[in-house]
Amino acid sequence: MRVFLPGLAILLAAAAQAANRVPAAVQQVVMAYLEPSLVLPATALWTFDSAAPFPLGGTLVCGHVNYQISTRRYVGPSPFYAIVSDDHVREWGLVTPSTSSDPTGAIRLNYQEHCGHL
Repeated sequence: MRVFLPGLAILLAAAAQAANRVPAAVQQVVMAYLEPSLVLPATALWTFDSAAPFPLGGTLVCGHVNYQISTRRYVGPSPFYAIVSDDHVREWGLVTPSTSSDPTGAIRLNYQEHCGHL
């Protein structure tokens, strides 16, 4: 017999979300580092999905950023990852809608390896 405990399911979901919450200080490090790569950084809309210890040291941060291009149109949420160590970004990648910025697909592959499916 299976017993459904909705309260327990809610608590477990909240605990999982809290465990992956990205600290504000880490968010600031990532935004400060990635903003110069954006055309209009002041208009970027950031979503930080998760933070986890990276096996080679540091913290792996996964998220999405919706940014404007030079025509002032938003491109839609673009996945990104960053590995933060000692208050600086050691490695990062931004999956853009254009394949010209990632002709080999390496950034897309790294994002999928580190953060999951697109």
